[in-house]
Parts: sequence; C-alpha cells; structure tokens
Amino acid sequence: MVALRVKLIIAIVLIAILVSVIYTTNETVLGSNSLTGFYDGREILLTITEVSENREDVLGRMLRPSVAVNSSLKQMSSLPLGEMFVFVNGTIGGGPFGFQHSVLSSVPSEGNSSLMVIRKVSWRRATNEGSEIEMKVVPKELRSADDIAKAIGTAEITITDTGVVVRVSVVRGAGK
Repeated sequence: MVALRVKLIIAIVLIAILVSVIYTTNETVLGSNSLTGFYDGREILLTITEVSENREDVLGRMLRPSVAVNSSLKQMSSLPLGEMFVFVNGTIGGGPFGFQHSVLSSVPSEGNSSLMVIRKVSWRRATNEGSEIEMKVVPKELRSADDIAKAIGTAEITITDTGVVVRVSVVRGAGK
C-alpha cells in the first residue's frame, strides 16, 4: 500500500514538472505576449506588440511589460481597423479577464490592418423582477465575429467601445 502511494506521488510530481517545462518552453519560444484567441471559428495564437493606451481596465492580462505604448496607433492605419472582442464576464477561460479567449474580426494580412480596436463584450444578466417575463442568458463560447453579431442580434451580449487600439500579429492558426 505504501509503495503504491509513493508511486502515485512520484507520478504527480513528474506530471507537474512536465507541465511546468511545457509552459516555460512556450513562453520562451513564443514570447510573453502570446495569447490564444479565436478567428473565424478557429483557435489562433497571437501576440500584442503595441497598445495605444496603458489601460489595465481594458487590456487585463494582455498588458505585459514588453508591450510598447504608442499613442499614435489610432492614426497610423490607412486600412480600416479590425476588432478584438474581449470578454469581461461569461464562460471561465484563458482570456485577458479570466473569461473566454478574445475573438478577432479579421487577421493581419494583405487588405487587413494589423491594428485592432478593443471592444469589451458583456453577457447580459437581465431580469425583470416582479414581472412574469424574465430573460435568462446562458453564456456560451463565441468563436467568430459572426457568433458575436448573432449574440448582439438576440440581445445576449452588449459591446462597449474602449477607444484602445492594439497592434496584433498572428503567430499560428489563421490559415483556412
């Protein structure tokens, strides 16, 4: 019985070390600005290299020491800005505020800007107390700009413009 417990403890310690090594390797190889997000229904890995304002209330975990602040980002693009939807409530996950990953409306490429305006997404929690009508919204993972548009159309979420612009680079996963 004791030998089994010792083996179990050793296995747990080895798994913890392995997870730590994998996490550290990803941080080193991909950079500390790497984030997981969604574009067009697919998971992507992206980096934030610049922000127009140093606002933790908008950027959350995206705000890292190596991210440069450049107040002229808003005026730099001749192309329309993309949108980065950041969730401030809803399903728990690895996003900047501890909820689901962010969703990009486009990815930087020919014809699309690498600059994106951040829009905060909030799931509605509306109830009409004292009324027979009660709106119950169950948050779910949204993975594309189309999913977000549908959730706006059904009044499940609200969008708040932040005015903050970020420069985004997609490291992996945006190809069709």
